[in-house]
Amino acid sequence: MAVKFSEFTPEPLVSGVTEVVGYQTSGELNVRIPPANLDTTYEVSTGNAGASPTINLQGTKPSQPAISPTSVSLTGSGATLLNGDGSTTIDFASTVYTLSATDNADPAVNTPLLLDGVGGGDVGTDTINLIGSGTVQITSSSNTITIDGGSTGDVTSFDVATGSTSTGAPLTAAGSGAGPYTGAVTVAANIYAGGSNVGMVPSGGGAGEYLDGATGTWTTLPGGGSGTVTSVGLDVTAIAAFNSSGGTNPVTTTGDLTIGITGGAAGQFLDYTGAWSTPAGGGGFGSVDQFQGTGSALGALTLSSTPTAPQNCLISISGVTQNYLDSSGVANWSVSTNTLTFAFNPPVTAVNGIQITVIA
Repeated sequence: MAVKFSEFTPEPLVSGVTEVVGYQTSGELNVRIPPANLDTTYEVSTGNAGASPTINLQGTKPSQPAISPTSVSLTGSGATLLNGDGSTTIDFASTVYTLSATDNADPAVNTPLLLDGVGGGDVGTDTINLIGSGTVQITSSSNTITIDGGSTGDVTSFDVATGSTSTGAPLTAAGSGAGPYTGAVTVAANIYAGGSNVGMVPSGGGAGEYLDGATGTWTTLPGGGSGTVTSVGLDVTAIAAFNSSGGTNPVTTTGDLTIGITGGAAGQFLDYTGAWSTPAGGGGFGSVDQFQGTGSALGALTLSSTPTAPQNCLISISGVTQNYLDSSGVANWSVSTNTLTFAFNPPVTAVNGIQITVIA
């Protein structure tokens, strides 16, 4: 039997179609096919439960041969972990990291710094050990790491007499009123503290003695000096006055006694060590001299007094005080007896524009 397709009426709704007509070549037969047998149904699922799951798309038709599924493979990388349950769920998990330090109150022991990874694909613990060295101490408490430069080997006791020391807990800084350090300090002499300085007051010497830095012993100050006796005479009036004042050893004379001491230069005196010395400060104030700057070298300038050192000359040029040393630490002038020579050419000034004051 032949089928005339032109006589069919189109049906807009599939639900209204109960059967469709098909043709089977074997035996040249027309067949009726239910619409449900022509539809394909799809299902999505996961497979390979574990770290590398797959997503599967499976199509089926009722009463028809199986259709090969389509699959997509997923693989986690690094700290991300994928986990398929074999049905329809895939879990994505990331690693959570925690940084912590092991409590350690003993600076002689390692202080571990821990990085813990939980979950995901990077589970585990990485450890870094912090170790103090020398005077550096490292401790940890409640995830707080303390790095201290102190040391239990610091000197806390010093004996001036023997030079021996002892160690213990380090000295600590203190306020300005108590000096820079506090702690148990033992010395074989008095100790004082003030401001930011600590000093020792030596004891043990007698009256008129001083501590010799070279030998470390208490030494009696030298006696008076000596000179040259040039002539001998006797002042009878002075001796009579001495005798009448009640002296225990009266002096008897047969003539005048005069003693003269020679050897020193003008302005010098004989000090208690027996040496001729110039009075401190060059014998007094000094002098003030004025010159005019020409922009050229002035040569050796004669001063009215002899400075004891080049820096004892106060120099101003056109009212501006000059530094003794330049920026490189080189002296700006030199002195020889009572002459001064500039290391530079002074600028042009008015008359008396350069003033040199000798202060000692």
